[in-house]
Order: sequence, then structure tokens, then C-alpha cells
Amino acid sequence: MRPLWPPLTVIESNLFAPPVSEQPQVEKSISENREMAEIEVPPMPAFLQELIQKRVKTQTAIFSPVPTSGQILLINSFEKQTIAFEKTGVFGPVTVLIDKKVPNQNGWTGWMVATETDYAGYWDMLLESEDEPFDPLAGMIQSWNPVKVVIPTTAKVLAELQPARLQAVRALAEEQQKGMIPAEEESIPGQIAPRDTLNGFSILTGTRLGDEKTDPRYAYQELYKKVAKRYHYHQRNAHLENKAK
Repeated sequence: MRPLWPPLTVIESNLFAPPVSEQPQVEKSISENREMAEIEVPPMPAFLQELIQKRVKTQTAIFSPVPTSGQILLINSFEKQTIAFEKTGVFGPVTVLIDKKVPNQNGWTGWMVATETDYAGYWDMLLESEDEPFDPLAGMIQSWNPVKVVIPTTAKVLAELQPARLQAVRALAEEQQKGMIPAEEESIPGQIAPRDTLNGFSILTGTRLGDEKTDPRYAYQELYKKVAKRYHYHQRNAHLENKAK
């Protein structure tokens, strides 16, 4: 099995560890600056150029200004990540696909969304060209990881799925709840391939999880389940506090 990228230690750090405070930088002398200017900068890798282009397209796209089923939202903006960490223990980013509004409550149900497509399992759905424009943070929908969230006013729209694609996610989630995996389905961590879901929706996804001792996707899923649990716990407590006032 090839190593999956990024490593689990990096993913865990990105989610739960705030960055170390930057050390004061010493001003460079004029001669040092000149030396830096003379260094030839290598060309940007093609994959980084593609990620930047995707983000730029998303920033100029026109999405619904109010929360709408099928939107993928960044619910802890980069500017508010430190505050989010203090409240939830999650530094972020935290990205969710919203599906249905909770009746008589200020909340939505949906699923966690992540960017680490190498860790895709049988019930993860990768976004494709038909879902563009979408930010690189909205790479993969975790139908195995449902969430209930209150959407802050600072939430940022990263993508907006078409109705048929949202239906595909719902079908995938139903598969997951019923445990519908073909007996012949192999476990190949890191492999991505197209398949049809329940009700015949075509999606791009990974393979079933394998041995718990050797398949790193188990640990990966536990990290994101912890994120969903912490956000649910924090928002539930906030709701109870507001109700008591």
C-alpha cells in the first residue's frame, strides 16, 4: 500500500493544534535582501496552480446569499479560527454540506466535508468537474459523518451542489446506514474510482475499509468524527444556555 497524503499526524495537527506564535523577525540588511532577490525562484507546481485557480473561481462565483440545501460551507472562517479553537477545541478548517433545515430550530443537518481525498472510503463522495466552481477545501463529502450545525453569519460558501448531486449524497448516506457493500468489493486504500450508488447515481469514491490494524482510514475517520462530535456538543450547550436566559 502506498502512503496516503497528507500523513495522519499532519491532518490531526491541522484540525486540533493552533499554530505556534510567530517569532519576531529580524530585519534583513540591504545586502541580504539583494542576495534573496538574486535567487532564482522555481516555477510553481501545476497542482498548486490548479488549486489556486479553483479558489479564485469560487471567490468570483455567485452563490445563494442565504443558506440553501446543497451548499458546502466553511463554518469557521480563517479570521475566527482562534475563537473557534477556544470554544470547541477544533482549530479547523471545518467544512460542511448542509442538507435539511431542522424544524423549529436554528440549525441544519448535513455531513462533514474534507479535502484529503487520498483517504476516501466506499461512502465518501469526491467532487468532480460538474460540481465546479468549488474551493479545494470542498474536495470530499463524508456521508458516514453526519452533523448538525448552526450556521454563523461569517460562514463562507465554498460550493453549491446541483439537486441531482445532492440526491447522490443522500443515496450514499442511505447506503452507509444500511451497510450496503458488495461482498466482492476490495479494500485498496488510496484508490479512487467511479461507481453507481443506490438509485443509480454515478459518483467518484474510494474502496471499502480493510483491516483495522493496517488501514489508516480508520484513524482518519476517527479524527473527523471527533470534529463533528465537538461541534455538536458545543452548539448543543450554546443552545441550552441561550434557552435558559
